[in-house]
This record gives sequence, C-alpha cells and structure tokens, in this order.
Amino acid sequence: MTGRMRLMLLLIALLISLLLLDRWAATLRTALPGGPAPLSLTDSTTTATPVTQSAKLNPLASVPANQFADLLNRPLFSPSRHGVVNPPTDVGLPIQMAPVVAAAPAAVTAPNPVLLGTVSSPPPGGAFLGDDMGGPIEFVVPGAESRGLRLISVGPDSAKFSGAAGEIELHLPITLPASGDE
Repeated sequence: MTGRMRLMLLLIALLISLLLLDRWAATLRTALPGGPAPLSLTDSTTTATPVTQSAKLNPLASVPANQFADLLNRPLFSPSRHGVVNPPTDVGLPIQMAPVVAAAPAAVTAPNPVLLGTVSSPPPGGAFLGDDMGGPIEFVVPGAESRGLRLISVGPDSAKFSGAAGEIELHLPITLPASGDE
C-alpha cells in the first residue's frame, strides 16, 4: 500500500471510532439519572392534552382548514384576485350599459429595426438586431441580411447597414442612470 492509502484508511478508522464514541456517550447521558428527559408528545404545561409533533413544529397546523377558505379560493397571484363583481340589483334603477363601438383598425406599419447590441471582438463581430414592436432578436454578421438590411460594418456602439433606402447607421440606445446613481 502507498502512504496516501494508509493515511486515508487511518482517517476513516478515526472518524468511525469518534462516531461510535459519540453515540455511546449519548446513550449513557439519557440512561443515567439526572440526564435529559426523553421527549414526550404531551405538553407538560397544560392539562395532559396530546400535542402532535407537527403542531409543535408548525403552529398553523392546529388552525382549522376552513379558516383559510378565502385564501384557497382566491390565490394571491391570480388574475381574478378581487373575485367576481356583480352589479347591484336592489338599487331600483335600470342598469344601462354603454354601447360598445368597434374602433377602426389602426394602420399596420412595418416595425422599425433597432440595434440592441454589438460584438466587435473577435473579428468579424456582428450586431444584435431587433425591432420596435418586440419581435425576435437576430444576430447578424457582416455581409448577412436581416429585416431587409445588410450589415456592412460594426463599431463599438453603432452598426452600418445598407437597405432599400440606402445606407443607414443605427446606434445603441442611450440609457440614463437611475436617480441617485452616480
């Protein structure tokens, strides 16, 4: 056997012997007079009523479940948290609903491209291109085309594209620090 193996076996034997010694001392402590009393499921401060182990660990376990009916029927993060609102019927006045007028459909416009990020190292780099309508984000490398624009070059905070309208340069949006930040 190697020296490391012997050392490992010696440490394991030492740990096992310490564990056995600890268990033996714990049995002696409870068996000797004056040692700690074993745990009981009855509460000694009241009139010998049985207290379950879960009630000792969780005080809410002793509360009847019907007290939580409102919480269970209307969960905290449910969209219908406030319940159903019924219109009053005992007012005596007829309830008139305003007529719903359908709005004219808005003119559908094509989303405008937005530069969301640039990668300039390692070459050739690329640009993260999205749109102002929350569409999918695409990574475009120089020479590739996305949303009708071909990426020409990438800078640290801008990218040049060529499209049907000619050459355009998109810049990263400027974010201002929150108040109190410096």
